[in-house]
Amino acid sequence: MRYDVKIGIEVTMTARGCNVRCNYCPQGIFVRRYKELCDTTRMEFTLETFQETIEKGQVPIDKAFTFMGFVEPFQAKETSKIIHWALRERGHTGSISTTLQGITKDDIDVIADLKDRLSDTVLHAPSNDGRMPGLKVDDNYCDLFKYAIERWRNNPDFTIQAYDNPPHEKIYKIWADSGCHIPCFGLHDRAGLLPDLQGPYVKHGSHRGPLPICGKQLTGHLLPDGSMSRCCNDWALQCLWGNLRKNTYHEIYHSQKFRDYIKSLQDPNSDVPCRKCHDGYKQCNEADRNKGYDLIGH
Repeated sequence: MRYDVKIGIEVTMTARGCNVRCNYCPQGIFVRRYKELCDTTRMEFTLETFQETIEKGQVPIDKAFTFMGFVEPFQAKETSKIIHWALRERGHTGSISTTLQGITKDDIDVIADLKDRLSDTVLHAPSNDGRMPGLKVDDNYCDLFKYAIERWRNNPDFTIQAYDNPPHEKIYKIWADSGCHIPCFGLHDRAGLLPDLQGPYVKHGSHRGPLPICGKQLTGHLLPDGSMSRCCNDWALQCLWGNLRKNTYHEIYHSQKFRDYIKSLQDPNSDVPCRKCHDGYKQCNEADRNKGYDLIGH
């Protein structure tokens, strides 16, 4: 997502695993850890359970949502209903990133009609390198890809995004004819969880010294059972701050557990997961920048 827009609460819609199977997403680690640490009777958000979670957790209206998460969002059956409720009915703003796996044209229309509530809309295109083996780029997919461009191109900051390489050859012409820009983003090793990942921009290793507060730490990552984890790189769920079905958003981000973690970033000898994250030095909301470690900003 862009670094100049408000960082939202990341939302993972389902914990059943992503059938796109990108080789740069540690799905196996996430699914295993979710089953170990979370409520496995709640593997996927429905509109009802999402509403209940947000209302019980008293999530402030000024908190944005990022519908992306650890799993392609449209693998959950009620994703478009959830996004419509959160942005149109409850009044949040948000952003979305999707490969189009599991989406329908009706879902695409819902997102198009929410353009006044979206800060950015990202179409995560398959590259020509086979890194997304579960995504079948057939005539139906190409038709959806073309339709999404037609309906979303007027959304604020609509972007077609690829990683490391140009788009798949079957959608290359659709993209070229659209006139849309496709930035080529570099892959990263998910805060050290993919030590064997290779790519032109991949860097392995740890940052040294005190670490800055990252904007993603200050918003969190919402899971289908209501748990709030550290961020979109906490695939191993090493930092579960609380649960919005049991705690309010305010309580979670004023908890001693969360504060202790934030303060540990100052310790140059701390062994926190953020040391291995590529985002640690650049993802910070402007409003949170330079606040220091005693004022969490919530």
